[in-house]
Amino acid sequence: MAEIQDAKYEQLGLSKTVSQVGGINAYHRNLDKISSTNPLLVLIHGYPQSAYEWRLMIPLLPAEIPLFCPDLPGYGQSKAMSEQHTKLDFGITILEALRSILPGNQIVPLILIGHDRGARIAHRLQVSSSAGEPQLKELNLNIIGIALLDILPTKLMWSLGSEAAVQVGSFHWAFLANVELAMEMLQAYGGGKWAQKLIMRWAGSNEKRLDKLKSGDAMDVYGSFFDKKSVLRASCEDYKAGASLDVTAQGEDQDNRRLIDAPVLLLYGKEYLGAKANVKVLDAWIDWVKDQSLITEIAIQDGVGHFVAEEAAEETAEALLNWIETIQGKVA
Repeated sequence: MAEIQDAKYEQLGLSKTVSQVGGINAYHRNLDKISSTNPLLVLIHGYPQSAYEWRLMIPLLPAEIPLFCPDLPGYGQSKAMSEQHTKLDFGITILEALRSILPGNQIVPLILIGHDRGARIAHRLQVSSSAGEPQLKELNLNIIGIALLDILPTKLMWSLGSEAAVQVGSFHWAFLANVELAMEMLQAYGGGKWAQKLIMRWAGSNEKRLDKLKSGDAMDVYGSFFDKKSVLRASCEDYKAGASLDVTAQGEDQDNRRLIDAPVLLLYGKEYLGAKANVKVLDAWIDWVKDQSLITEIAIQDGVGHFVAEEAAEETAEALLNWIETIQGKVA
């Protein structure tokens, strides 16, 4: 089913590249048109999906906007990482792949737009970049804003585990972190079947929006990737890092007051994330951002679940464009 993803992005006018750096499969356009008033948007998908997640939103964005849409390391058609699988490692690998195909070596303004796992990567990259992470500094990439789609902070999610309802809803966090056990069970059950089951478990209740989520053979595309043993393992290693090294890193951030210090958009399904364990999304993020004035919060209603970029592509695109306009006015 990879050919369906490739054909869709070709139809949307994006070129495909598999980078020599990290083996990242990505789709991109207008990389020669990046400027302070036309920053690059890096669209980073979540679990259990691929870059195909953005197929409905891209046609709603102005044609001149530069885009870079990768499959996460080990997901989709991207090569898996051999050692560390932290959000910082994932993020650096993605940005190294991006840098390798950018013309010249000038400083490039970019906005990270992440959903689910991708949003956690965006969070990690912004904080690490602001803290002067050497590997990021060398790339000459200026992260001017991050959009976090339908997540709460990783460390906070683990602390919410004392709530029974959250443990049930997020059972996969601990399960997948037990890599070898999870691998045996998922292969026996069927990786593709597992991915499709979770997507429907987390999707919303609006049938018309569910049809959008499923459009373009999306369930078959996502399922076919997760039928691959390598994708199952990479995704489990991702969650293992999320239960250990990522949590430690976020704890150190909080202890040392290394916070998000760029404009951040919190966009989520009000009846999904907004109802999780009675936690207000804005309140959950305030302690993770340097100044509350940097936060823009948008909750999408009408039975929208976890997959806002597909279930609510129009609202998501409109919110992003309005928010990006405010960022451009600050950095131009």
